Amino acid sequence: MNIKGYFFLIFTLVSVGILFELFLFLSGSKILTEELVVERDGAITSQDFIEVFGEYNDAEFSKLACKYFNGRKFVYREYKFSLTNEGGKDACPAFLRPRQ
Repeated sequence: MNIKGYFFLIFTLVSVGILFELFLFLSGSKILTEELVVERDGAITSQDFIEVFGEYNDAEFSKLACKYFNGRKFVYREYKFSLTNEGGKDACPAFLRPRQ
């Protein structure tokens, strides 16, 4: 590949990244960046999640903590955790629509 080919490839990748971030920002959608399962009566290990949810899970059930990016900031959601998807979720949704 010559220098023009590399320039075109880099320009294309940067353009796609900017358009994706613009889509997230304008639509209000969110994309999953990190998830963490916190056991019942367990400590949270990630510093980002500690700042939002605290250091300790004092609930009677395990929690699923999810970190999303919406185009301009990080948004956190918390779900009840269940391995069988009955009465809770076994994984964070990879994509959230607006107001979800």
